[in-house]
Amino acid sequence: MEQKIVMLPVEQLYPHPDNPRKDVGDVTELAESIRAMGVMQNLTVVPGHRPTDEEWNDLNDRYAEDPDEALREKLNSKYWDEGYTVVIGHRRLAAAKLAGAERRIAGRIRYDVREIRRVARRIAKKAK
Repeated sequence: MEQKIVMLPVEQLYPHPDNPRKDVGDVTELAESIRAMGVMQNLTVVPGHRPTDEEWNDLNDRYAEDPDEALREKLNSKYWDEGYTVVIGHRRLAAAKLAGAERRIAGRIRYDVREIRRVARRIAKKAK
């Protein structure tokens, strides 16, 4: 499995839409810790993200104004290449945003989809 640790801009991190923990809960204490010491544990992310409704609507509006083939292909795609999807670390990401972290957060990028699915199943079992 290929993976590397890099610093990622907060605005390029997207929560996984199928995360079993839909509500990250109260992260104010964690946000205070992040303000004081930074994020102490890496997030685990995968390249790309599923577009949000807002992103999809914006692209759809742009396509309506200028019907470009590349925009049409992107509209038909369920997964976009830009940014990173958080697989592990949703609470840390929410707390970092609450703490006003605009700088970069260390993320461990994983490329092995089978490993990611295995980890996601384990997390889903823990959340139940």
